[in-house]
Amino acid sequence: MLWLNTGLISDGFRVGSDYEWPAGRPVCMAQRHPEAERRLLDKWICMKCSATHRGSKPRACRKCGYTGFRKKAVERRKT
Repeated sequence: MLWLNTGLISDGFRVGSDYEWPAGRPVCMAQRHPEAERRLLDKWICMKCSATHRGSKPRACRKCGYTGFRKKAVERRKT
């Protein structure tokens, strides 16, 4: 995220106002690209050794041979 020091100028214009909401929280300027998102998130995780596998669901893990897999989580979990 981009954090800017904002200061008021005489006519009430805030420096850096293009990058902030009125409450002062920064706006995320990153875009979500489908190709990059697919590359980062379309993975299978071995539930025994946590190895990552790309592509379609594998038959067995390349590291430990286990057959239990889960998809990589797309959203963050609450803690």
